[in-house]
Formats: sequence, structure tokens, C-alpha cells
Amino acid sequence: MDWDELKSKRTLTLTDTAWAGLEALAQQLGIKSKSDLIEAIGRQVVPLAEEGFTPEERQAVKKH
Repeated sequence: MDWDELKSKRTLTLTDTAWAGLEALAQQLGIKSKSDLIEAIGRQVVPLAEEGFTPEERQAVKKH
């Protein structure tokens, strides 16, 4: 994914499980890198839909 602005280096702190999950999700969506996946989420190109969560899933997200 190409954008009309330069990227800046950022730092994320994630577990190995989350890192692997980002890699798997990027591959599943045909996105070439975890960085591009996070960029797409931040730009709302890849939406995160809270309404699709069950009450238990929503509570688990809020807990962490």
C-alpha cells in the first residue's frame, strides 16, 4: 500500500503471540507487511467493527 506521505518510525510493544497474529492477518488479507496492516487499520481501510463482537469478546478487549 502506497500513501502520499512519508512514514515515521514508531515503537510497539507486543507479545510474540500478537506479533504472529499480525503476520497471519496481514497474509490473510494480502497485505505485504505488519507495518502496512497497522497503517491500514489506522486509516480505517481495514475496519475494526465492535458491533461484530459478542458481549464476552467486548469485555475481554476492555480488560486488556
